Amino acid sequence: MVNFRKLTARADKAKELIDKQGGADALKEKAERIKGIARGQGSVSEKAKAAAEVAKEKPKPEEQGR
Repeated sequence: MVNFRKLTARADKAKELIDKQGGADALKEKAERIKGIARGQGSVSEKAKAAAEVAKEKPKPEEQGR
């Protein structure tokens, strides 16, 4: 049986994390940048390091206000 309270709590936490990162559009942009890194030149370890840096980036102040 589905526990809707837990499901709602998880959805709320996910929304909070998305908002903390600057919103859905900012996350889509970040995902596109990571995809570009994955398809780009370099070794797997270099790509992983570059993608990790993008993932760790804090949102810009103008993105947080969205």
